[in-house]
Amino acid sequence: MTLYCGVCTLPVEFCEFGKTLKKCKAWLQEENPSLFDVLYNSNNESSLS
Repeated sequence: MTLYCGVCTLPVEFCEFGKTLKKCKAWLQEENPSLFDVLYNSNNESSLS
């Protein structure tokens, strides 16, 4: 089942290609924290350091 973003309406895996990534990430973190961790924390934590 595909989860669509409540901000940009894209599948959450494609939010990074839109113009509202910060808002999309905030929405996803609130709506589905476990998926947020899979999509963003594991990949971006090391690249932000």
